[in-house]
Amino acid sequence: MRRWMLLLFMEVGLVLSASSPFGLAAQGTGVRTPSTTSPIPVAKLEFEVASVKENRTGEAAHSNFPLNPGVQFGTTGGLLSAHNMVLLQYFVFAYKMTSYQIQSIRAQFPDWARMDHFDIEARTSGEPSKDEMREMMQALLVDRFKMKVHHEIRQVPVFALVPSKAGTMGPQLKPHPVDDPDCTKTPLPKSIVGGYPAGCGAGASIPASLPGRTAIGGRKVTMQTFVVGLTNLGNNVDRPVIDKTGYDGAFDYTLEWAPEESGSPSGASTQLEMMGPSFAEALKGQLGLKLVPEKGAIDVIVLDHMEYPSAN
Repeated sequence: MRRWMLLLFMEVGLVLSASSPFGLAAQGTGVRTPSTTSPIPVAKLEFEVASVKENRTGEAAHSNFPLNPGVQFGTTGGLLSAHNMVLLQYFVFAYKMTSYQIQSIRAQFPDWARMDHFDIEARTSGEPSKDEMREMMQALLVDRFKMKVHHEIRQVPVFALVPSKAGTMGPQLKPHPVDDPDCTKTPLPKSIVGGYPAGCGAGASIPASLPGRTAIGGRKVTMQTFVVGLTNLGNNVDRPVIDKTGYDGAFDYTLEWAPEESGSPSGASTQLEMMGPSFAEALKGQLGLKLVPEKGAIDVIVLDHMEYPSAN
């Protein structure tokens, strides 16, 4: 559970397999009181050529750029090449989904869409952006999987992310330098630079100072990106999170805490204190932020129809 939520929070290298933590049962989606519904328009951009094939090789899932909601991208020559990924992975990429939206949509997928793996090779001319690639993937899902979806706006319990003390950031949350020559849009490297991940635009796991703790960090990350994956981080964050910090621009941060496993036996709180701060304590003490419960409007994507992919 903890690894699944952490991967969502990091928004990097989101790759699914048959034994992926995404195979866990989806949790509840909260109070369902849609105030508005709207169809998702059919994408206008399309790949010029595309191939969709089932993959039963058991090879490691991989793609030529991260198929996730994050910003990491590079020069592709108009090529999207992905192998041995489940349909949910392509869906997450196409619709730039938040962790809350992923939980909601996964329960609507048929068994084959959660378990079968597919290769997708697709190409277009020029150098499309990552968001343009997303739109072309939407068109491909409609064409080959006969997918139909729509939006619903639901009023549900949420957490608002706010400063714990007005006008004050925590010691481990700093505005990103404007003149940072090392910040690129290449896929996130594994190396660590100055305590932060070497890549930019999303969070990543970093070495913790002590065993038993979890540590993450990010460079050039907006608050909007930071909150996307906070839901169900395995630390009692069981609601969607809305950014109400009022912080504009991008930031560098590191955050370290002692994860609290669900269903912990009595006495676990004492053990947690020995290992380190809870997530809420770390959020406040290290970043100067806190989560406040309230009601809010959340966009949810609803699946109306899906079929097994047509032949190429």
